[in-house]
Amino acid sequence: MSRKNTSKVKRNIMEGIAKTVPNGQIISRKLIKTRDKILKCWASRNYGEGKEIHNWYGLFNEDIEGEPEKTILLFTTEDERNFLVVPLADFLREIKPYLRTTKEGYFFLVVRRGNDWLLPKEYIPKDLRDKITGDGIRLNKYVNNLSFLGGSYERYLSLFETVEIKPVPQTDITSMIKAIAEKDPSFLAKSTEEKLIIIRYHQIKNQ
Repeated sequence: MSRKNTSKVKRNIMEGIAKTVPNGQIISRKLIKTRDKILKCWASRNYGEGKEIHNWYGLFNEDIEGEPEKTILLFTTEDERNFLVVPLADFLREIKPYLRTTKEGYFFLVVRRGNDWLLPKEYIPKDLRDKITGDGIRLNKYVNNLSFLGGSYERYLSLFETVEIKPVPQTDITSMIKAIAEKDPSFLAKSTEEKLIIIRYHQIKNQ
């Protein structure tokens, strides 16, 4: 997926969240505000496919400044139905200490293996790996978790549902005319315009 399309998915996710959470308002292409929270947003392409998908994210030092109790981080993917919502307090405590650093900030990889989302151990700096049990730091509790913002993921998903429009079955005109004439013998003697009005009335009534 191109960067343009990835940005479009991010915008769709932001718009969906803003409609779902109480008092949600998009401030910029990177920020959503609610009455008591600010949501900072990132986009990432999907790398790989099938059983394992990778998403890379880069953060500047100033990106993770702010009030931890009021700030939430949103990491989007190429799919409107999948993202991470991480409170800044959790990020600073559980994730940031294990990230690779750059001169201006941090970068990290999220690996998705089916329903498991994790920071893989092999991408954590070597001197920190002995502190990690298993194959990495699991992020499952943050997947699509809009409860941190007072919203419902199920309600969010409903915004992307497509309603199948089924054609209204049309009553057979010949049968309808016959039924009308049986009830009203004067029907056949009426003018064409009157007949059309009566037929249309019965069509609407039978829908």
